Amino acid sequence: MRRTDPWTGVAFVIFAFLFRLMSAWITVSVLPAFERDFGVAAPSAELTLTLFLGLAGALIAPSGILADKYGRVRLFTYGTIGMIVGNLMSALAPNFGVLLVSRIIEAVSFPAMGAASLALVAKAFTDPKPRSRAFGLYGATYGAALALASAVGGFFAADLSWRWSFAMMIPVLLIALFGVRWTLRGSDDPHPTRRFDWFGTTLLALFVLTLFIGMEQVPVLGFEGWPAGLVLLSGVSLLLLIGWEYYLSRNDKQPIFDRLLLASPGFLVACIVSFLMMFGAFATFTVLPVYWSLVGQGSVVVVGVALVPMGVGWMIGSPLAVPVGARIGARRTVVLGLIIGAIGMAGLGVVVSQSGSAIPTIGPLALLGFGIGLAYTRVNEAGLREVADRFTGLGSGMLIGFRLFAAGLGGLLLAQALTLVATHDAEDKLTQDQTLSAAERTHVEHAIEAAGRGRYTLLLDVEDAPALRSAALEVTDSYTTSVRFTMAAGCIILLAGAFVATRLPRSGGRRHRETS
Repeated sequence: MRRTDPWTGVAFVIFAFLFRLMSAWITVSVLPAFERDFGVAAPSAELTLTLFLGLAGALIAPSGILADKYGRVRLFTYGTIGMIVGNLMSALAPNFGVLLVSRIIEAVSFPAMGAASLALVAKAFTDPKPRSRAFGLYGATYGAALALASAVGGFFAADLSWRWSFAMMIPVLLIALFGVRWTLRGSDDPHPTRRFDWFGTTLLALFVLTLFIGMEQVPVLGFEGWPAGLVLLSGVSLLLLIGWEYYLSRNDKQPIFDRLLLASPGFLVACIVSFLMMFGAFATFTVLPVYWSLVGQGSVVVVGVALVPMGVGWMIGSPLAVPVGARIGARRTVVLGLIIGAIGMAGLGVVVSQSGSAIPTIGPLALLGFGIGLAYTRVNEAGLREVADRFTGLGSGMLIGFRLFAAGLGGLLLAQALTLVATHDAEDKLTQDQTLSAAERTHVEHAIEAAGRGRYTLLLDVEDAPALRSAALEVTDSYTTSVRFTMAAGCIILLAGAFVATRLPRSGGRRHRETS
């Protein structure tokens, strides 16, 4: 059977991974276009992102089991075909219902590609040196995708149809599909005896979906009605999942979260570090765009380009983690990266101002991205180093699943906290303002209420009205203060991740470099 240089296959895997990530991040930039073209409310449009993150995060660990059971190349193939079909449906969607179905197809396919991708990279090399370099390039792909998607997504949303953001993915995914099958097909290693837990997977998906959708609607409808019911259902699903997993584990029936995998040195710690890292870091991805557009009144293009420094810093930090880790060890590299990221996050809290300018945030964002990139590469290596071959797909899926779930949850919770705190503060300030007439006060109150539900158009209109500008400035000042508190929370979360990372297994350093 054909066997080529593993670097060629890894290059195709990373190539596909880059555009798979871009497909996810670009969606953030085109949500307003969904509202406009399909005439749907903002919460409905956000379901295209919420459902994607929820399903992908829930299914990525089970996808890792399928990668171990049927082969990583085979699952990569199925996932890539699903992504191609989903992107094509999204690009041609005649209505919002078809778009939502297409995003669900992408969400199911996304984790299949992700779990198989990391597993293929992990098992492409037996020598630690090239394996570390491959992890460095894989980690840098996150930064590249973030930088490209931010800039390209803003361009699509402003000057072209949002449909191109999905259509552009199709030819590159086809190239990657044939490339991986041509170069890495002979390296597949299926384990047919692995069992797949359909019931546990259903409970896991139900837990994440109901949690995300319910919490997405809480700012709009409050903790009453069906959002509260969904959150309650998510809690019931989680309890049932824990009980089911415990039952399978006690009876040796191979649960999703296999205790033998969790017992691997450093793996569980790597999962926790991954969760904290992405939970804290991706607050910036949802909070800062609101700050730039609301306080600074930046355009879609400006908001997209403003996130590029974070992606560039990530691109630099990930490959640099290889020589740094060879000198000081993987554990210290992860700790160092998270501390640097926390410093960048703290810097963001210092430089945000009432002007809403993105220029002062360039340095802190780059520092945050650099630190996350530095930690990301070595967390992958530390978490999968001692994992048995038959668990590589599941282990890769769990690591990615923790990150994806944490990124969505962090952005959702911290962004909602920002909105709720800022809205409450703005309402207090408005109550104390005696200069407004009854009609003006009603107008500003409606704008504040809409902003509390994620709709900022009315508030921006208020800022443009000379008679109401002072009241609007008080509101945007509240958002600036809330951004600072959000960045402080993200800094604390990253420092907590650095503390947990000290429990990773000691490895690497000068001795590792000399003996490998």
